[in-house]
Amino acid sequence: VPPYFTPENQGATKMMGETQSDSAITARIQQLIMAADGLSGDARKVEVSVEGGRVTLRGTAASEEEKKKLGDLAATVVQADHVDNEIKVKEMGGATSMNGED
Repeated sequence: VPPYFTPENQGATKMMGETQSDSAITARIQQLIMAADGLSGDARKVEVSVEGGRVTLRGTAASEEEKKKLGDLAATVVQADHVDNEIKVKEMGGATSMNGED
């Protein structure tokens, strides 16, 4: 997987802030999540939203490691500083926590 979309591989970055369509970025991240090994069912259901090339991830992950993996997957499509990882981590007993944003 390329580090993120570039003019050479997907026509993403064009001129001064023009980016690949938000829907194409969303679709690519969702594909990567579905293809990734070792993710929980909750992690596969995370909401991926993109506005102006900025990715926001929302939902629930089974662990901090899983949350990080989801953020890392998104960062293969857009630059890491364009990913807002708002995924909550499930605690024992089914509750969720916002431990360690990003």
